[in-house]
Amino acid sequence: MAWVSKTPNDESKYDLVMLSMVTKKGIYDGVRERKIKEEMENSEGLNKGT
Repeated sequence: MAWVSKTPNDESKYDLVMLSMVTKKGIYDGVRERKIKEEMENSEGLNKGT
């Protein structure tokens, strides 16, 4: 098999995979932060109710 240098197309595919991984992590972190915030607000609401 002949050695083939990376084509720009391969580079962009790799970048897209990395980007999707990063955005997935970003979305995951965002969801987790929002859940924590909601839980804190809920517990504060419960404390005020007592």
